[in-house]
Amino acid sequence: MNWSTTSLAALHTFALPAQATRYLELHTFEDIENLVMSSPDWNSIRILGGGSNTVFLEDQSMPIVRMCIKGRAVLEQDESSALVRAAAGENWDEFVAWSLEQGLFGLENLSLIPGTVGACPIQNIGAYGVEVCQCIETVDVFDPNNPTKGIQSIPMSECSFGYRDSKFKHEWSHLLITSVTFRLKKTFEPVLNYAGLTASASAQALRDEVIRLRQAKLPDPAKIPNAGSFFKNPVISKSQFQVLKDKHPEIPSFVAGDQIKVPAAWLLDQCGFKGQWHHEFGCYEKQPLVMIHNSTKTNPIGVKKKHFLEWLSIIQDKVEHHFGILLLPEPDLVFTY
Repeated sequence: MNWSTTSLAALHTFALPAQATRYLELHTFEDIENLVMSSPDWNSIRILGGGSNTVFLEDQSMPIVRMCIKGRAVLEQDESSALVRAAAGENWDEFVAWSLEQGLFGLENLSLIPGTVGACPIQNIGAYGVEVCQCIETVDVFDPNNPTKGIQSIPMSECSFGYRDSKFKHEWSHLLITSVTFRLKKTFEPVLNYAGLTASASAQALRDEVIRLRQAKLPDPAKIPNAGSFFKNPVISKSQFQVLKDKHPEIPSFVAGDQIKVPAAWLLDQCGFKGQWHHEFGCYEKQPLVMIHNSTKTNPIGVKKKHFLEWLSIIQDKVEHHFGILLLPEPDLVFTY
């Protein structure tokens, strides 16, 4: 295997200047087999997709492997739907655009989400009233602890999908996702139960509207490094929410089963974080939920880590003081292995 030393700045959208001493790209299934044969301790390897949900806070000595396998195809179809498989290394938004070109619908609300197809089931990506699990049929995986089994297909129903969560973040974190199969509809059924969405004429019109909304509120990580929505929307009990409602009658909310989901962006806005900075880290001026990184400030990774953790603590402490809610980061914060 041809391991190399590389900067991780261009390999995760938060663009911190961490270094990896062992980096490898996988472009074929043969590459996967060779990696498993040459790496007896698979748990020491970190798999990387588009890097949009990862923040490297320190230099990495652990092996970092980037999934680059490409390919997408319609497997089978009937009058109402089609099964479509996309390889894990496919760019997510390009895959969404391609699905619409095939006359297949269901993913349009998830347009412009950064990252790869292989990463989408891990945190069950969602936006504008849709979660990707609603379209997933199976997730194809390779288990390095049982390589003789080859590629296995796991049904959606066994993945324990939840809000930004799945078994792939927990007990199945050792599995290597190789592709995802989606069941997409042939009839466009717009999901417009999110404020601001009105385009119902066509799936492309809805995709265009989602893109406009995202671009109006969210910075392009290629221009302003960020990891998208940085904090999870907290889900609290109805009794806790009622206490908050009594103190803050204007607080927005969404029903989440027998609990209540509170928009983290609103909590941050109420605490005055929009457009605020701490050294090279800040909250985006148009959307405080997005933490941004001024990469033009060329501090070493150790200094940036210190400033980042200070800023994270400032945010969490103030929100918890005002609302009694601890905001939890959505991206994976990676320290030295």
